[in-house]
Amino acid sequence: MEQQDVFNVFSERLVAHMQKNPITWADSELINSFHQSAVQGVFEDNSLSSFQRQLGGQLCVRVDFNLLDSTTSGAKIDIATMKCLEFMFAVQQPLQVLFSASILQKYSKLGVFLIQVKAVEAALVKFKSTIRHRRSYSFIEDEMRQLLIQLADMLHYTKSLLSYLTSQISNEEWPKYCQVMQTSQSLAEMNGAHEQYLDHLLNRFFLLDKHATVIQYILTTFNHILRFVGQVDEFVSVVGRNMHSYFPDCWSDDDEESDSITRKSQRKSSNIRLLGHPDFRILQSEMTRSSTEFKRQSHFLVVMLTAMQKHGASPHVNEVVTQLNYNYFYHQQAQRSRTQAQSQKPPPAMQLSHVPPLNRAGSLCPPPTPKKLSRTRSVH
Repeated sequence: MEQQDVFNVFSERLVAHMQKNPITWADSELINSFHQSAVQGVFEDNSLSSFQRQLGGQLCVRVDFNLLDSTTSGAKIDIATMKCLEFMFAVQQPLQVLFSASILQKYSKLGVFLIQVKAVEAALVKFKSTIRHRRSYSFIEDEMRQLLIQLADMLHYTKSLLSYLTSQISNEEWPKYCQVMQTSQSLAEMNGAHEQYLDHLLNRFFLLDKHATVIQYILTTFNHILRFVGQVDEFVSVVGRNMHSYFPDCWSDDDEESDSITRKSQRKSSNIRLLGHPDFRILQSEMTRSSTEFKRQSHFLVVMLTAMQKHGASPHVNEVVTQLNYNYFYHQQAQRSRTQAQSQKPPPAMQLSHVPPLNRAGSLCPPPTPKKLSRTRSVH
């Protein structure tokens, strides 16, 4: 539980820094200071206990600059470029013999992916929980309804992935490997079992080389989610800063208190659709593009995972497909084929016509089987 609290606080602070400091990835000094400040924020968080702050203070963030060669000087912080991060943990003696460099590297790879998923979830949850308290929300509530539905779809997608990942950590494999390490006769055998468990998790997290396409789709959908959240937040902020211009009928010079402004907006709802305003045409097109690309990429991801499930190469894929594509939410082709199969069934009226009638006594017991009657009649 304490590790989970530190994980949540670090993810939230990481998202806050990403939104507050749109720095470029080309500057290595800014990258280091950026992530070290996020770790320092965990260490100084007063909501955590002293042990939790101490646990967060043992985190160390490093950057692998070999993974930054493909980025340009003008690239902003992107969820996909977090792969250059390397999380280290100060292991106390004598446990250092159990945590070799390769083991810590695999833990770091797992941790970076969890941070990526949790960061996207934190951005969605924070925006949805604060949007109704924004100054301009009551004026644009009708326009925000469809946008909030799209954000709910994105949150369902992200939570489904996070739920799958956390379930894989606490599955039945861990007690089995713990038993192997407890009964092992040498340090090499213990490290081998430890690495075997981490390889198992890397496979379940789709972090092996053979899963490069799956991870690419997942990170691409995360990028579209973060862009969409930022674009909707920009729309709400711009409206809030220019309410005099966009809602002159709902505003007067005497209305300086927010409560009176809210009462005016509730009393007189505006029919203005600001997304059609010339000031927001470019922003609306960007929101539409981000939402459309998210739907397209998430659909392709589910199609790919479904194909992997059908071929039986990865049996655990059934869990993530079930959570993501519940009620055929993303894989529309599967839903259409299911509907067509149901439509080909005979109607209920035709099926009821073949039900044997009740016997002459009016009892609920059916008469003898028609086949036996037919044989008897054929003999006579």
